[in-house]
Amino acid sequence: MNADSKTLSELNKQNDSLKAKLSEVEQKIGLQLLSGTEFHASEELAQQYAQFIAEKDSLQKNLEATELLEQNIAEKTKEIKALTLAIAGTKKREKEAYLKLGNYLYDNYTQVLAVAFGPSYAEAATLKNTISQLKNQQDTVEETMEHQNFLSRMVSQVKKQTLNTNIAMTSRKLDSLLESSAKSAFETDSISAETGGQPYEECVAIKNERASFLNNLSQLEAQKASLSEELKARDKKSSVNAKIADTAQSMTKVETAAGHDFVKNYITRDAEILTDFPADYADLFAQVLELKKELTQTNLRIDICNFEQDLKNIRKNIDSMNKETETNKENIARLNARNTALAAEIQNAQAKFDEVMQKKADTEAELAQKNAEKAPESDSESASAEN
Repeated sequence: MNADSKTLSELNKQNDSLKAKLSEVEQKIGLQLLSGTEFHASEELAQQYAQFIAEKDSLQKNLEATELLEQNIAEKTKEIKALTLAIAGTKKREKEAYLKLGNYLYDNYTQVLAVAFGPSYAEAATLKNTISQLKNQQDTVEETMEHQNFLSRMVSQVKKQTLNTNIAMTSRKLDSLLESSAKSAFETDSISAETGGQPYEECVAIKNERASFLNNLSQLEAQKASLSEELKARDKKSSVNAKIADTAQSMTKVETAAGHDFVKNYITRDAEILTDFPADYADLFAQVLELKKELTQTNLRIDICNFEQDLKNIRKNIDSMNKETETNKENIARLNARNTALAAEIQNAQAKFDEVMQKKADTEAELAQKNAEKAPESDSESASAEN
């Protein structure tokens, strides 16, 4: 980019910047005009603006309703998650309560519980006896280890570990039996608060609590589903936001147009003041005046740059045509010289042509004469032959 093009580019950028600033000031004037009482925009612009305001308000309410739906759905989701965790918590507490109930039924077993807990009681007693035996064996191994050498102690340690494992496995089996038996007895109503004691009351409380949680969860999921369907039926937020942005842009155009029309009554395009500025708009009009002065000067500089570029282009064109003229003159001189040489050659060729034509004519005449002389001789020979 040469210096002139760079200067013109900078001036055009400055011009665009000034126009943008002028539009901003005119927009402020238009906004004040459309919302003022002393001065008014045209009826057409005022109606357009009122329509855009109504559209924007409607879209904004639509957006707020969508956001409220999303907020409610998020809250329901959070509550559902909390309830799901709470329900999971009740299941863990329920297992612990059933185990506690099973131990209570075992410790307080009577013939009243024979139907509800009898078979399990016998099996549990067997498991408890097995655990007791294993622990006795473990105690014996530990006592023996105190008097053993290193290698024997290592063997005993393995036996002790095996006994620990068996005790743990049997204990888990016992807990599982007591838990499942208590659960079965509770769920089939084979026991009561009287036979189950405090652990029974705890199981009832947990059951009621989980039922309440499940009921609330069902309601929340239904509410969330309903809200989700309502949200699905609404326009997407991105679409509504795009419409709001378009409406806001349209409002800006109307504000700018109203301000521009109002300014023309007081300031010309060339920054000439037509009449006194309204007091309420004095500061804004002063900005418009200054910007229009700068724009006028910038446009004049742009015109000068364009004129200079035109002059350069015209001068370049003239120089090109002059150069072509000189070339043509050289070509004409060369062609004239060629024409002179050709004229001499034509003259020589014409003389040669005339010479050849004469020779041809002389030859044709000689041939005719020869033919004429031969004809009488032929006639004499024919007559002699006849005689």
